[in-house]
Amino acid sequence: DKYRQQAQNQHLSEQELLPSRGEIYIHDYQTGEETLYPVAVNKKFYLAMAVPNLVKNPKITAKLLAPILEMDEQIIFERLAKKDDIYEPLKHKVDEAKKVEIETLALAGIQFEEELFRYYPESESLSQVLGFVGYQDDELAGRYGVEAYWEKELAGEKGSFVFERDALG
Repeated sequence: DKYRQQAQNQHLSEQELLPSRGEIYIHDYQTGEETLYPVAVNKKFYLAMAVPNLVKNPKITAKLLAPILEMDEQIIFERLAKKDDIYEPLKHKVDEAKKVEIETLALAGIQFEEELFRYYPESESLSQVLGFVGYQDDELAGRYGVEAYWEKELAGEKGSFVFERDALG
């Protein structure tokens, strides 16, 4: 039993699956059309991050990234110069165009991770009714309005994915 458990621990992996927040639409009953209008949706952005021990030249990399990320070159350099660090976030909410621009530079050690943020296409028009998504303790949650009232339904439930792997991973 002991060895069976050890073998199972080596071959089975589990990955947490995070749900994307439900979107909110409204319907215009006065026009009689069946069109739904988005008022709270998830917009894809990216987290620009670095693996400092893979960055070949922190000074040049910082100089190239600073104008694109609209950050101070010295701050980027300090993060990239941490050679014993394996992960250093650079900037949240990087849009697709900036991501592509950085990727075309082919900078070693610079990576991206997809992030979803709440986006309200109508800006502040329905803010008193919709509320907003903000931090509650360490979690993002609906605050006020529709976002808070329907929090359980909009947030979804976390899941998991269990899979087997071979000796090579």
